[in-house]
Amino acid sequence: MTDDAGLRGIRTLILDAGPHASTSGRLLRRLAVEAGEARVLRLAGTHDDMLSRVCRMVAAAPGVVICGHNLGAALALHLADRPVARAVGGLLLLAPADVEQRPGLEDHGPLPRGQLPFPTIVAARPGDPWMDDARLKRLALCWCAERVELGGDDDRPALRRLLRRLLLRARIDREGPPAGRPPLMAEDGPPARGWLM
Repeated sequence: MTDDAGLRGIRTLILDAGPHASTSGRLLRRLAVEAGEARVLRLAGTHDDMLSRVCRMVAAAPGVVICGHNLGAALALHLADRPVARAVGGLLLLAPADVEQRPGLEDHGPLPRGQLPFPTIVAARPGDPWMDDARLKRLALCWCAERVELGGDDDRPALRRLLRRLLLRARIDREGPPAGRPPLMAEDGPPARGWLM
């Protein structure tokens, strides 16, 4: 969906990196659609144009969880210093692009260096070509983000759990914990640092 109208109530916004997409990006889009009430935004134009569009979509759907792969992940990080950050329910970043060190992507930098104002999970495979493992680890610590190493033959179950945890957290923030159930169950996995404190 490319029109901002009718976005109220969506739970997941997928930032589609287009030409930078890969099998992992397609997998993330498929999982988000399975989660229901998802919209895909194909990234095109300048950094400022793309960020403006994402900000409008988030403002129209408070509590939305944003899933970004590659360039989409890097773009999502820039929401941290925008007024609309309060409306972000969480970020699931799959193999973020190192826009500061990859030729042709410098206009999308710099990446933030401080704690992010929303729950964030960073998932990547060891040796991912888009960002050096050690650098990604340092940045995830700066962001106070949970870092998950992927590596199985099928990452769908792990990504499904991560997305479900973020959606649950966003729902708790919006509506409060469900009656008779602790805010996060053991099968949801441990919360990202800073949650429920």
